[in-house]
Amino acid sequence: MEKQKEIEQEKTTEINHESGKNITTTLMDSMIDTITELDNYKDFLSESIDNPFFISSVSNVINFKVELERPIKIPFYLSVFAFGERVEINSIMVKGDNVIMWYSNGSTIERYTIDLSTEKLSIMEVMVLIHVLSNLSMKDISMFLSNLKGFKDSIQKEKSELIKSLKDYGIEINY
Repeated sequence: MEKQKEIEQEKTTEINHESGKNITTTLMDSMIDTITELDNYKDFLSESIDNPFFISSVSNVINFKVELERPIKIPFYLSVFAFGERVEINSIMVKGDNVIMWYSNGSTIERYTIDLSTEKLSIMEVMVLIHVLSNLSMKDISMFLSNLKGFKDSIQKEKSELIKSLKDYGIEINY
């Protein structure tokens, strides 16, 4: 009887050892798969693509800032890769061909700049810009568009006045 108990205990120990090895292998394989997925996502976000929002401003004349009605949270992993931490965007500034976003992590305010005059952008930059612009409140959209319209209207007005002045002095132009 004693021998039988000893054999059963050895078997149980062997099974537990094998189970432990299997559990360890499963856990390590899962950890490797998850980290590989994270690395693949980071590599994907770092890839450069043709800038779908390419603009080139002659100067920084267009310059305005919109304080957002409510902060915009960036998706967790995108936020960590782009900003190094979990952040919320609090305001957006357009300065020439740059979009500058002010963000906070709760304690400090930093800024993140996307230069739209570059021919290539990382997928990460494009996704941050798309995420922020597509999550603006209606009030923020209205302020953004109002600022742009104000600049456009003043540019058109000044240009018309200059063309009129040239014509008044007898200078013919094809415009």
